[in-house]
Amino acid sequence: MCSIKNNTKIKSKWPKYFVTFFLFFCISKANAGKNLNIYAEANLAPAIVKIAKIFSTENNVVTSVNFDSSIDFVENLNNGDSFNVFVSANVNTIESLKQKGLIDVYNIIYIASDRLLLVCKKENMLPINMIPDKINIGDAIKIIDEYKLNLIINHENTSEGFYSQKLIDSSNFNNLKLFIKLQEDRSSLIKDIEDNNDSFGLIFASQLKNNKTLRIIASDQEKSYQAMAVAGNDMEIARQFLKFLKSDIAEKIFSSYGLSNN
Repeated sequence: MCSIKNNTKIKSKWPKYFVTFFLFFCISKANAGKNLNIYAEANLAPAIVKIAKIFSTENNVVTSVNFDSSIDFVENLNNGDSFNVFVSANVNTIESLKQKGLIDVYNIIYIASDRLLLVCKKENMLPINMIPDKINIGDAIKIIDEYKLNLIINHENTSEGFYSQKLIDSSNFNNLKLFIKLQEDRSSLIKDIEDNNDSFGLIFASQLKNNKTLRIIASDQEKSYQAMAVAGNDMEIARQFLKFLKSDIAEKIFSSYGLSNN
């Protein structure tokens, strides 16, 4: 079994990342009272905000976007909050929502793909000495395990953390010093990696846009984001937004933030 420190909270110089809530108001007599409430993974924030703003303007609806982990979405639904669209790559959460009848199984689309990366600071010379180029991500982590090095991952309730933990669980690591961010810690995972010169981290490729401090060591297979209509709310406005997520405009925006088009 790997050495997991579930209660180890990594210090960060940056302030906590709180749930971000965006509102776009477009007044129109034709669509008075129309609302679109979107819930998406936090790392999709830049792309989804830009897409939602365009959709809001073109369709004259009030659009709100909430970003957090998939488990928070389920908790908010259970607390009576209302959403029209949910976007996630966490297949476990999506399957659970299907079984509970909380989403419309006939209105689920694949919108973009991300890739899990093993990274470290460019100043970290360990990968140059120990890890060869073009290595499988699992084999790269085995080398980190062999040398008893640090690996930082997100908590399992995020899609990024879910696939990171799945990757860790698929192999027998005996020496790996694994640090898992606490769910209540909203600070940047990238910042945690940057603040620890001798540590490695697992992050999604979409988070590396314009980052000049981290080095990519290895990558995993692509993981797909799914967008779905939440059952019981305004299904028509949800379907309109899902269709817009497959438009040329939306695909270009996803691509500009390092997300592959599905």
